[in-house]
Amino acid sequence: MRCFGLVLLLASLPATARDRRGLNEPGPRQVAAFKRQEKVKFKECADEKCLEAAFQSCSPAHLVSAFTTIEGTPAVFDSFVVSRAEGCRIVEFADYSKDAWGGCAVRKTVCPNMKAAHSDSPESLGCTPSEVLHKPKICKSPVP
Repeated sequence: MRCFGLVLLLASLPATARDRRGLNEPGPRQVAAFKRQEKVKFKECADEKCLEAAFQSCSPAHLVSAFTTIEGTPAVFDSFVVSRAEGCRIVEFADYSKDAWGGCAVRKTVCPNMKAAHSDSPESLGCTPSEVLHKPKICKSPVP
């Protein structure tokens, strides 16, 4: 799930990268709608250890992971720990809305555990197929 096809991680952006996304952008809009729908207060995590601890106790939590792709475009993962009837789940939003190689899309995937969420083949480990929540009609590569 952490890799979508041709997109490779190059380097992490500073934690403030999450603050640079405007609420009118596709990824933040989808995340805000999800938070409203869930009607719980998510603990904001600073790292994956925090998210893993929240998963172990099935406590609502949220982690933002921002990075640049090998092409130099920003991409962001918003990972949530949520409680469901079938148990604790990881809900992850992959925001490639500014990345042509990522399809300029925002995708949502639900996984049964952290291992599956971080796998290169999440569906084989029980994750739902990625649901495309946003994809523009025209997706262009940035001009250098």
